Amino acid sequence: MRVFLMRHGAAVSRAESDRARVLSDAGRFEVQAVAVAMDAAGIGFDAVLASPYPRAWQTAAIVCGELGIRDPLRCPELEPGNDPRTALAQFGEQECESMLVVGHMPGISQLGGIMVDGRPDAAPGFHTAAVMAVETEVPAAGCGRLLWYREPADWR
Repeated sequence: MRVFLMRHGAAVSRAESDRARVLSDAGRFEVQAVAVAMDAAGIGFDAVLASPYPRAWQTAAIVCGELGIRDPLRCPELEPGNDPRTALAQFGEQECESMLVVGHMPGISQLGGIMVDGRPDAAPGFHTAAVMAVETEVPAAGCGRLLWYREPADWR
């Protein structure tokens, strides 16, 4: 299974609450550009899991729309403050070969570290709309192999 971990695009800095923050115009643009680049590179997904927070949900919806795939699935385990290991446990429930997972910092980075090295502090901090590709036979701590990490500028 290939798992593509993605941080949401740039969000507005002010909102009623952190939960209510949405993508900024620049964030929508950067996510759209990454989605177009993924499509051009032949990257597709059988499943998309996303935090239900608006900025992550909007990111996932933009990618799904650009790649012509089904709507994302809500994954509350990806919400900020949750233990990323709980999200990892959800991966095994998806019968797929390629999955996109859209979340927030620091959880999305911690999830990458857990998948590859078994440690939440082992992955880089994610730029907005950055993507990390991990290959794994079993979605479990320390069982993944890092394929690549790309920030939006790396797709150009």
